[in-house]
Amino acid sequence: MNIQKRHVLFLVHLPPGTKQRSRFFALDFISPWDYLFVDDLRQEDADGDSNTVKLLTNSVFELVKSGAVPMRKIYRSRFQHALSTCVTPDVSNAAAYFGERISTLQRLLDSVPAFTSFVEDTMMLILEQHKDNVRISGKDDAVKVPVHVRMVCEDLVGG
Repeated sequence: MNIQKRHVLFLVHLPPGTKQRSRFFALDFISPWDYLFVDDLRQEDADGDSNTVKLLTNSVFELVKSGAVPMRKIYRSRFQHALSTCVTPDVSNAAAYFGERISTLQRLLDSVPAFTSFVEDTMMLILEQHKDNVRISGKDDAVKVPVHVRMVCEDLVGG
């Protein structure tokens, strides 16, 4: 009997479990299987730094300031969602009012450079105020990380 070694590759994409999206399964491999976990397939930067390391060790302020995170592209693609989370005044036709708010903001961002500068300058001031590292947990001896890393870790659910 001639037994040939065969290779089998299972590629499993597991989005992280969060408080809003739980995972109800565990992934365990039993020997003799060999397995490998890959967290990030993005290329390194031109300076050789890993994108993941840069994202985990720098504040959002530093990431935006260095150009690693495109703030304008992000807020231009997400401002409608941000507006939808704002409380609206008591108006008779909320849908029409909401649509008008989106149109007005879009028009201001597209055609009033001073408004765009005001928005971006204000966002940078807010990010700068939160650029210092914070403890990842409430414990006095907990490691310090950028604020956005703590926010993500607080939202994760193991499993």
